[in-house]
Amino acid sequence: MVESVRGLAAIRPVGRQAEVELVRARVREAASGLPGVVLVRGTTGIGKSTLLSMIRSAVRAEAEVLSTTCADGGPDFAVARSLFGAEAGQPPAEDERSRLRWLVRIAADRMTERPLVVVVDDAHRCDAGTARWLGLLARRASRGGLFVVLAFPCVERMAAEERFAELTGTLDTTVIDLGPLPEPEVRELLRAVFGTEPHEDFLRVCVQECNGNPGATLAYVARVVALGGRPDQEWARWLRAAATAGSDAERLAWLNDQPEPVRRYATSVAILGGADAGAAAALFELPAAAAETARTTLTLARVLTERGSFRSGQFRAGLLAQLDPAELAALRARAARLLSDEGRPCQEIAEQIVALPVITEPWMVTALREAAHDRADGPEAAADYLRRALEPDPGHVEIRLELARLLAEVDPEEARVRYAGVLGDIGDLERRACVAAEYGMVALRTGHSREAFTTLLDLWQALPGTADPDARAGLEATMLAVGIDDLGTVAAALGRTREIGSPTGVRTESAKRLALLLATGMLMRAESLENTVALVRSALSLPAMPHDQWDLRGAVMLHYCGAQAEAEAVVERAMATAEAKGDKDFRAMVFVTRAMLRHLRGELLDARADAEQALSTPATGVGFDDLRWARCVLASVCSRTGERERAARLLAELGEPRQPLEHVWLAQVRAHLLRGAGEPSAALDVLLDCAKDMAAMGVGNPSTSAGWVDSVALLVELGRVPEAVEVAERGADRVRRWDTPVGRGYALLTDGLCTGQAETLREAASQLAEAGCARYEVQALTALGGALLRDGQDKEARRQLRAAADRAVRCGDLDGANEARAALVRAGGRMGEMSALTGDVLTSSERRVAELAAAGQTNRQIADALFITVRTVESHLSNAYRKLGAQARADLAARLR
Repeated sequence: MVESVRGLAAIRPVGRQAEVELVRARVREAASGLPGVVLVRGTTGIGKSTLLSMIRSAVRAEAEVLSTTCADGGPDFAVARSLFGAEAGQPPAEDERSRLRWLVRIAADRMTERPLVVVVDDAHRCDAGTARWLGLLARRASRGGLFVVLAFPCVERMAAEERFAELTGTLDTTVIDLGPLPEPEVRELLRAVFGTEPHEDFLRVCVQECNGNPGATLAYVARVVALGGRPDQEWARWLRAAATAGSDAERLAWLNDQPEPVRRYATSVAILGGADAGAAAALFELPAAAAETARTTLTLARVLTERGSFRSGQFRAGLLAQLDPAELAALRARAARLLSDEGRPCQEIAEQIVALPVITEPWMVTALREAAHDRADGPEAAADYLRRALEPDPGHVEIRLELARLLAEVDPEEARVRYAGVLGDIGDLERRACVAAEYGMVALRTGHSREAFTTLLDLWQALPGTADPDARAGLEATMLAVGIDDLGTVAAALGRTREIGSPTGVRTESAKRLALLLATGMLMRAESLENTVALVRSALSLPAMPHDQWDLRGAVMLHYCGAQAEAEAVVERAMATAEAKGDKDFRAMVFVTRAMLRHLRGELLDARADAEQALSTPATGVGFDDLRWARCVLASVCSRTGERERAARLLAELGEPRQPLEHVWLAQVRAHLLRGAGEPSAALDVLLDCAKDMAAMGVGNPSTSAGWVDSVALLVELGRVPEAVEVAERGADRVRRWDTPVGRGYALLTDGLCTGQAETLREAASQLAEAGCARYEVQALTALGGALLRDGQDKEARRQLRAAADRAVRCGDLDGANEARAALVRAGGRMGEMSALTGDVLTSSERRVAELAAAGQTNRQIADALFITVRTVESHLSNAYRKLGAQARADLAARLR
């Protein structure tokens, strides 16, 4: 037995302190000259009467408090008389005007020294005379001194608010909708009941079954109290078993034996699917009292929760299955009208309409469209609403467009089909151009750029010269985007970039996109580096426009234009925007772009981390490449870090390339894998075929592809030096037309590979290091070491080869490091075997020191542990920092993995 259990009636109230303080503050305002009203609303058992008791106690010291509870059927002024008791006395005359003035005078006398607070519980039952008296009193007390608190159930809201309309229309009104107690306060309530801390399982059962309703919770645990139980795990199991006792079939049989109002109320709740008692009553025009009785009956029978919804979804389905389909359809249509007339949220109305077998009335279509626009139930449900809205008129252009736009977020492929179908039905060319731009962006994401380009090109050619400039710019930008995205249309798209003029003053989103795509055309053709950079900067210099994936395109272009620092700044600003907005899709695209830029700089490990992060982001609406570029970057990194099998799998997943730049990247990956497999001739064929494809498309920028550099290296390796010279000279000629630091480094490297001149290779390594192109810097240093060795400068050769290995390991290029190590060993140097670990570039002594430093030991502690001097420790750490590219001890642990 539980000796410490207190009587439930004596349980002190828990929670609601915020509501009490709100009323206290309003009472103080009344004392200062601002009278007011508070309406306390809530479901049965939620604690309205308890809150009123707490309010009375809280304000009694600073106000005169009159309090009463209304009863049904009282005569006029019965509630007012119960407030004043014997003091009400008898008015001079019995007519209503005399009684009103008499009661106002009594109340006014109470307000002379401090405010009068009138508290009325169950106010929906208040007689009309008292309501009129309170309205008159409110007008007389407009300068302060009066505060009224009215409490009533939510289901009686309309009746109560209508009765007290004069009062609330005169005084400043605050509404308190009492919600369920949060879990900590339910815990406190149970602690007060049992005098001990409840077990988590017991608390969870009470919260789940009673939904934070304090009255329901007390009634629920009363059985445990009566049986002498404790709030422990065992009694939690008992409560759960008791709650689930009785099958749905048994409850349905029970319901069928109940009075008609109970059956109708249950049917209403089943159809409406919610806990709005007023709407449930109105569906069958049940009187409020009958509805409240029915709800109480269903709650006590554990058919409904305390909130008024069904405990079992299967029970609800079984109840609806009993209805005749025609009757159910008529009830749903009536429910939709009822909800619409009451101004309920449009999704509630739509839920009834979509359940109908046929959409029969125009207002239903309007309701479905409004619900789809609000998207409160999510984009998938919104799409369902619009599909049903189309049934009466499948050719309705506006609804088809709304559906296509919505599907673009959740099902781009269906959106593409919808857009393609509706385009021809839009008569106005300017409007069709705007919709075509939307269609093109969806086609871009779904890999249907080629067919979209044809559609957009035809429309562009038909668009009159007088068309709206922004509509034209939007169409042109999308046409170029889809055209450049596909290998089959890129040549035609690049040709069109010469026909389209640059936007004058980039002030709109369409103009921004067009500027970037025109710059893309100039970049791919290697035409005017200066103009390209200016056009990109003009598109990115709009502070009023939010950062988006087009900024990322601009960042990549700036990198290829030699403005690497500027490109990095754009990406970092974009990342800050994505983080601030919590935009996972945009964040994934930023990771992809940063991975590309880091890969181009030779920072392979960091590039891999960004690409993996992008692929692990649960994104749904990622932009231009649908994360293909993340896989491209990973494939390239894996091909150079000893993960050839994974690189091959990624290539297989990617399939055939979609766009020129992707074609170049994947060709380089395939060539590198073939060379690593001992097939340099096959590798060369892949690169030369790619170069021919690029030339046929009109793409010839030496900085956007290092494939020509790799081709020169393979030709030299195969002894085909004259051909290598020819490729190198063509590349150098293009570099002179597109003069960037990286391009100059490529030209010097290919010249040095062909001639074998050490000074040229040394200059190439320096130029590539300055340009931030680590991978080809490694290649230049390795070739320089070979050239020095041939010149008999063995010591200098070993120094350069060790520098090449160090640089390769720092950026994660295991293949480059192994080639440099092999050359170093041939030159008489020593270096251990390389693995995928960055730390392998360190000597054994350097590694031991670095590991202890990464573990947090001081230089002195390291020196004592290894029996070396502090100066030796400092020397080893300095070498480790340099080789690993670390800035501080905190970086060492990550670099040593």
